[in-house]
Amino acid sequence: MKNRWNKKERLIVSYRPDSLALLKVEAKGGMIFEKIFLREMPEAIVKAKVQSFVGSSKLEETILALSRSEVLQKELVLTGPSENLRGRLQEKISELLPYSAKQMAFGISLEEEKDAANGILMGLPERNLREILDQLAEFSILPTEIITEDQSLYWHFLEKGENGPTLLLYGEEGKVVAIFISKRRLYFSRVFAGPTEDMAEEISLLLLERAAKPQKIFVLGQWDKASLEGVTRHFSIPIEKLPVSDESIPAVLYGAKFMDRHAPLSLLPHAEKLLKKQRTVKRTFRELILTGLAVFFAFILAFSLKAYSENVRLSQMESEILRLKPEIEKLKEIRSRVQLIETSQNSKANVLEFLKSMAEKISPKVVLRKLEIKGADFLFKGECPSHQILSETVKTMEEIEGLHEIKLERTGLRKRLNEDYFDFEITGKWQL
Repeated sequence: MKNRWNKKERLIVSYRPDSLALLKVEAKGGMIFEKIFLREMPEAIVKAKVQSFVGSSKLEETILALSRSEVLQKELVLTGPSENLRGRLQEKISELLPYSAKQMAFGISLEEEKDAANGILMGLPERNLREILDQLAEFSILPTEIITEDQSLYWHFLEKGENGPTLLLYGEEGKVVAIFISKRRLYFSRVFAGPTEDMAEEISLLLLERAAKPQKIFVLGQWDKASLEGVTRHFSIPIEKLPVSDESIPAVLYGAKFMDRHAPLSLLPHAEKLLKKQRTVKRTFRELILTGLAVFFAFILAFSLKAYSENVRLSQMESEILRLKPEIEKLKEIRSRVQLIETSQNSKANVLEFLKSMAEKISPKVVLRKLEIKGADFLFKGECPSHQILSETVKTMEEIEGLHEIKLERTGLRKRLNEDYFDFEITGKWQL
C-alpha cells in the first residue's frame, strides 16, 4: 500500500564496472538521468556526484537493474498434478542451479496452465551479487529491489499495449539483448556479442527449438543502418522502433519505472527479501492505523460542524462522544497489537543479522550441522577439516560484535573418505 498523501521518488540504477547510470523518477512523473564514468575516478568524488544527483529527494525505492550478462536464466517446465507442484519445483531448482540454493540469489516466474506450469528461473551466485552491492554501498546506493535489464525492457514493451509473438532486440555498446515475448509473457532472453548475421542465426535456432515464430520485431537502443538491414533480411518480418519518451534515457532504466504495475522477478538475497517483507508488513499496518485515525477524526470534524450548524444541545454532543468511546478503545487495542508485531519483527531482524555475521566471517570450510538459539543462548554444532580452522572459528566468533562467553564444549576426530574431520560444539551468548 503506497501512501498517496506523501508520494516519494524512486531511483533506478544500472551498474557496469566502468560506469554508473542513474535515473530519478520524480513524484509528479518527471525523470532526470545522469551517467557517471568510474574509470580512474576516486570513490569519494563518485559518492559526492551520486549525493548531488539524489539531492533532498525522499526515495521510496532504489531499484538495481542488473546486466543480463551477469545472470543465469533457465526455462522451467513442470508437468503433473498441481498438488505436488511445490515439491517438484524445489527439485527442479536444485537441478538447474549451478550451486546450492543457499549460495545463489535467484527468483522464479511461473504460470500454471492446466496440467503444467511454465516459467523462467534467473539467478547468480550471491557472492558475485554481494561484490556489486558492496561497491554500490561505497557510493551510498542501497538497492531495495534487484531486477534484470530484460525485465525492464519487457515491462516497457507491455506498456505499449502490443500483442502477439514478438522479438525484442536491445542494442547497447557492442552487445544485443534478445527477448521473445508471447501472450504477454517473457519466454526467454539471451545476450549476443558479435556480427549481426551470427546473432540472427542463433536467435532463429532458439525460436526453432521452441516452435516459436515472431510476428513483429521491435528494436531499442543503439543500432546502425547496416545492422538493422541485416536483421530485416534474415527474418523477413516488419521491424519497428520502440520509442521512449526521452531518447537520452536508456530503455533498460526507462522500463523499470513501470515495476509497480507488474510482478518483478526479484534477485534480492534471501535475507534481504525477508527484511523487505517485514518492512512491507510494518508499513501496511502503520498506514492502516493512520487511515483509521484520519477517518475517525474526519468523522468527528464532520459531526462537530453539523452539530454547530444545527445548534445541537450540549447533552446530545456528550452522548455522541460516549457512543464513539468503544471505537477509540478498539483503535488503542489495534495500536497495542501493532507495537507487539513490531517488537517481534525487530527480534527476527536481529536473528538474521546474527546469521549474516556468522556466514560472512566464518571460514567456508566449516560445515554447519546444527544451530540452536534459545533466548540469549546459542549452540553451534559443525565440522571442519583441521584443528587450525577450528581454532580460527572460535577466535572469529569471539571477535563478532554482540557474541560473548564463547566456549568450545566438545571436539571429536573421525575419518571420512580417508580424511580427518573434527566434530565440534561451541556455545555462547548473543545480544538480543
